[in-house]
Amino acid sequence: MHRKPGLSPVLPHAQEMQVQCGGLKGLQQTLSGIAEVADVDQLLRQASAQWGDSDDFPYSEVVHAAATAYKGRHG
Repeated sequence: MHRKPGLSPVLPHAQEMQVQCGGLKGLQQTLSGIAEVADVDQLLRQASAQWGDSDDFPYSEVVHAAATAYKGRHG
C-alpha cells in the first residue's frame, strides 16, 4: 500500500470510534435493518452465516449504513 506523504497511520480517537462503532452498527443495520448491536459475537456469527467469509461481507452497504448509524456522543 502506498501512503501519501504527511498522512498519519493513526486516526484521531473520534474517527477511530466512528470506524469501530459505526462499522458494527452498519453491519447490524445491513444484516437485520436495525442498527443497535446487543452482542458483537452473535452479530459476527450471524454475518458469517449470511455471507460466509468476512471477505464476502457487503462492505459498500455496511459503510453506507455506518455513516448514518453512528452519531458519536454528541450526535
